[in-house]
Amino acid sequence: MTYEAAIQLIKQKQSLGVQPGLSRMLAAMEKTGNVQNKLQVIHVAGTNGKGSTSAFLDSLSRAHGCRTGLYTSPHFLSPCERIRIDGVPLQEDLWPGLATEVYAARPDLTYFEFLTVLAILAFARQGVQLAVMEAGLGGDATTALASDLTCFAPVAMDHAAILGPTLRDIALDKCGAIRPRVPVVSAPQFPAAEEVLRRQAERLAAPL
Repeated sequence: MTYEAAIQLIKQKQSLGVQPGLSRMLAAMEKTGNVQNKLQVIHVAGTNGKGSTSAFLDSLSRAHGCRTGLYTSPHFLSPCERIRIDGVPLQEDLWPGLATEVYAARPDLTYFEFLTVLAILAFARQGVQLAVMEAGLGGDATTALASDLTCFAPVAMDHAAILGPTLRDIALDKCGAIRPRVPVVSAPQFPAAEEVLRRQAERLAAPL
């Protein structure tokens, strides 16, 4: 398989749209050896500034000598931009093998799920010490990883047709990034969003 063929395979997944649930992700990661357990993970959720927050955390970690993986979306010119190792987009020659492995593990993954599993494999195989993972929607594929820290950028109105018509609905979806006993830090939030995030964080014993 060529790089172009791998990208075409992944693009075909866009027709599956967004599908709820983590069962496909968890099955794919189990089939590929649960390599995500080798990674330390910072999970970045929210609405405005997720990408810049993720990039800042990645840069800061590299400045302290840590080998990092950065997973963000969307891309501008190439899907390689979504998956970076030590600040460098994932090499094109690595995509065919990784895409083949992910497809063999779980051919029904959605577009975002497929790229997330591919990123996890790339990070683990390239000896990444810390993975900074930018969330898509709050309870999305990135929540399948056990994180060591959850960061919230400001929550605002977005994807209202999917997540709900109010800021509280949006914040409740973003709470999918909060895990039991995992520390949570947050940028300043609108009162309605902060109330929802704080309540969920305190319920899971990971206070803001």
